[in-house]
Amino acid sequence: MNTQLKIIEKKLFRMRELDEQIKVLEAEKKMLKDELISSWFVDHTEYKTAKGLTLATYKGMVVYRFQQKEFEKDHFELFNQYKKESIEFRFLLK
Repeated sequence: MNTQLKIIEKKLFRMRELDEQIKVLEAEKKMLKDELISSWFVDHTEYKTAKGLTLATYKGMVVYRFQQKEFEKDHFELFNQYKKESIEFRFLLK
């Protein structure tokens, strides 16, 4: 195997290691967040230190999302007028 392929392979294996570490860290972060929400943010919208530094907030907000499938079903012709094809690349680590 030539040097360039060895470097590529090493980087891909390192990416796998990092992905596993990230999964563990994200799971821990989610667990801490869930614990904080259920213990503190049930009754509060923010947390401040004794010196008044805001470390976290928890507030509801209204969001709007476009319902593409329903729009396409209800207004097929109009949907097709504005539909645009594009190519996207996705890097998948196996």
